[in-house]
Amino acid sequence: MMNTFIEEVLESGHKIFILQTPYQSVVISIPKLNWSTEISLSLCEESKYDHILSSLIFQMYEGNCTQLTQQILPLIHTNNTLKQFTYN
Repeated sequence: MMNTFIEEVLESGHKIFILQTPYQSVVISIPKLNWSTEISLSLCEESKYDHILSSLIFQMYEGNCTQLTQQILPLIHTNNTLKQFTYN
């Protein structure tokens, strides 16, 4: 099974991991914040933004959740930087 994977460092300095599943969704994780969420790729952009933002607000006590959401959302659509790998 082929999956698509991104590992990036956001402007905020947080390392982010994004895994596209075979089920038309992505799992987004920021280990430093002990945060992750799964989003369906079939959602509209506004729904994806709202899902990420509300999940971050629930998890974080301090920090700019709006700015972090704005940094994360474009990575879901940056297909040219995705790394391919195979699960055994």
